[in-house]
Parts: sequence; C-alpha cells; structure tokens
Amino acid sequence: MPQTQLIGRQRELAGLLALLGLGPGPGDPDVGTTSPVAVLLGGDAGIGKTRLLDALVDAARERGWRPFIGHSLDLAESGLPYLAFSEVVARIG
Repeated sequence: MPQTQLIGRQRELAGLLALLGLGPGPGDPDVGTTSPVAVLLGGDAGIGKTRLLDALVDAARERGWRPFIGHSLDLAESGLPYLAFSEVVARIG
C-alpha cells in the first residue's frame, strides 16, 4: 500500500476502477471484468500519473488481480514506441 494519501485524483481513480470493473457500478462491484483490459495512462511530467497508477494497482491486487505495468520513454523526436509492451511481456513470461 502506498505511503502517501491520494489527493485530488479520486474522480480519475473512480473512473479507472469503473472502467476495469473494479468500482461501483451496475452489478456486484467486486466481480470485476472477465475480459483482458488495458489502460494507457498519459500526461505531462509531475501531474501524478505514477501515484494514480499505484492506487489503481493496489485496488486491483486487493481484488485478486495480477496487474502488469509497462513504461514508455519519450526522448525528444525519438521514442521507444513498444517499450511498454515489451516490459509487460517480459514480466508475464
């Protein structure tokens, strides 16, 4: 569990939880989705993406999910477009 409290991103977290079938919504909120789900979280540096992702991962693990995380890297004009996917595949295998 994160050491810090999530501040100012409760709406975003609730939306992500609902999207993944982990939050309040129609039916049992603890059932979750039975289909594979991917979420791409993006934004400028320093806006709280990592902290929001930590809270989302914690909620998923509490419900028995096994989340996988991949990171992307953007270096000016060149990036590594498939880095996130290769990280996830490496963790699964």
